[in-house]
Amino acid sequence: MADFLFEIGVEEVPVSEAPLIRDQLETAFRMEFENEHLPMESMEAAATNRRFMIYARGLPERAEDREEILTGPSKRIAYTADGNPAVPLLKFLEANGKTLADIEEVETPKGAYMAIKRLFKGQKTQRILEKAIPRILAGLTFRKSMVWNDSRVPFIRPIRNILAILDRELIAVEFAGIRSSHEIDAHPLLAEDKLEIHSYRDYIEKLHKNFVIPEEREREKIILQDAISLAADLETTVEMDPELLHYYVFNNEYPVVFSGEFDRRYLTLPQEIIAEFMRNEKKLHPIHDGSGRMMNHFIGVSNVPDEHRNVAGGNEKVIRATFEDAAFFWETDRAEDFTALREKLSTLSFHEGLGTFLEKSNRLQTLVKDICSLTGHDDMAADLKKAAEWCKNDLVTRMVREFPSLQGIMGGLYLRETGNPESVWRPVYAHYEPRGFTPDIITHLGGGLLSICDKIDNICAFLSKGIRTSSSSDPYGMRRDANAVIKVILDLGLDFDLRDLIRNACMLIAENEPAIQSLAEKVSELFRVRLDNIMRDNLNIRHDLVDAVLTAANLEVYRLHLKALEILEMMDTPAIQPLIILHKRLKNISRSDEEVGEVTPDRFQDSEEKVLFDILKQTQPVIRQHIERREFRAVAAEVLQMKPVIDSFFDNVLVMAKEEELRRNRIALVRQIDEILMQVADFTRIVEAG
Repeated sequence: MADFLFEIGVEEVPVSEAPLIRDQLETAFRMEFENEHLPMESMEAAATNRRFMIYARGLPERAEDREEILTGPSKRIAYTADGNPAVPLLKFLEANGKTLADIEEVETPKGAYMAIKRLFKGQKTQRILEKAIPRILAGLTFRKSMVWNDSRVPFIRPIRNILAILDRELIAVEFAGIRSSHEIDAHPLLAEDKLEIHSYRDYIEKLHKNFVIPEEREREKIILQDAISLAADLETTVEMDPELLHYYVFNNEYPVVFSGEFDRRYLTLPQEIIAEFMRNEKKLHPIHDGSGRMMNHFIGVSNVPDEHRNVAGGNEKVIRATFEDAAFFWETDRAEDFTALREKLSTLSFHEGLGTFLEKSNRLQTLVKDICSLTGHDDMAADLKKAAEWCKNDLVTRMVREFPSLQGIMGGLYLRETGNPESVWRPVYAHYEPRGFTPDIITHLGGGLLSICDKIDNICAFLSKGIRTSSSSDPYGMRRDANAVIKVILDLGLDFDLRDLIRNACMLIAENEPAIQSLAEKVSELFRVRLDNIMRDNLNIRHDLVDAVLTAANLEVYRLHLKALEILEMMDTPAIQPLIILHKRLKNISRSDEEVGEVTPDRFQDSEEKVLFDILKQTQPVIRQHIERREFRAVAAEVLQMKPVIDSFFDNVLVMAKEEELRRNRIALVRQIDEILMQVADFTRIVEAG
């Protein structure tokens, strides 16, 4: 058995891309080994922003031999009437170098077919990897690529080296003009340029000796331990921000935690200004005391030791200068009438062809009134209208022009400073959040409602100009914004059909009814796709259950999620299988293309259809009540209680009668029951019960 070690070294990639590239590589190598029938004991993957490593243990010398059944012509055409082989069979044998003695009959879902067995001899593992590595590298996808050498092969950053070793032997491959070799880069500042590698043990030991810690968990452990130790020296504790920790782990191959401080007088600034600047601009971590108050200390992570405090001192100088500017901006901006800044938005373009931020603010005032009405929060409309009127004013303040990451936050703070109630300033403060389907729970209703309107307006505006997203490109963050809208709706339990708000937003942008309709359909489809992905990937709901609840032509996001959860609970009960069977039986009739109209009781002939109609009529008010209360499992239970009567109807009544009026009336009755179940889910899409 052999071990396989792979590393591709590159010039520094954005930290956000590093784990994505690592995961692509790991998935691609696993699939390659599986497709080639190459078993292995284990695989691990690791990354920094300069190198991506795959290590597979226990690979065989060659892939397993395997036998494959190759299907040829059907038995019906394989032989002539007198039993001799026909032309299709003879050509099948000739093409595969086989004789009649090799033929055998196999049963398939389509019937009996003639087939032969072929033996595939497993290739050598080295040969498989020689072919696979360039193909895997060529298949990687990035948000942005570049061409950097004569090969003209695009990649995320210039490639420095390719290491590919199987059982200490180099695998000769070439990609983008770079040939594989035993050499890799060490630490760019602390070690010699190149290291010669011949095994995984060699790889780990030499990297550690040359100031590179390839294991992600080890780097994270060092950062957390040292951060805790430095905080203890300051007589406090630190709870590391997950986003900053992620950045530190992938940005530093040899992480060294340092601490610094700044003048206490800057603590008179709003803590949000201090924290946002340190986190977003300088990647420094603020420190708080035991009561949660910000201290005039910070920690950071460097890629080199800081014995002489050059790194810490440099950050202290930058912070001092920046906080001095921030204090000036804070005082200067507050001296102006913040609400009057709205007039300046007329000079600030939102997007080419989409007007100004003043026009966007006008649209938001309309949309917040709409969403308050749709969600039953009309009492909030007046204050949210004020928030929408002023929420973009901070874009023309000195503070936000200098620190764009403070958008929204500063608007909220300036409004708070001028004495506006929390119901006005807090929505402005929070309306840029969340940025995607993030783990943090959204709790502020006003901020959530304004955030939804802002993001819906963005999406409608960009789509109206023909801007599209793709699997690798979302330049205007439309997917992120759609995910964020869904996140807010779920967190706040907002029970409304998102299509209504989408149409209202489109009416503010598109010029006529056909354009409004077309744009609304595009926006709605984007949200359906995002909701489908979120329910499957983020909320871990079974794929067939997602298919079952997302069939209706609505975007009642919160209800759709509740339906999926309730059906998930039903999957372990005896009720689910009878519901699936019943709904399939109903669907077989109700999918008829006939226009049937309403049920007419006077046309009933058999007692079973009369009984079913009467029970259905009695049950419908109860069902409507359950729907209003979002008791979807109870709706299914009501239908299930009618199952004996429905079964009797199907067993004793000919639904597809020859007489047209009778047939249509019976189909209409069946459709009523189908429509009740469809208000919960399409149970026929559930592929496996229990």
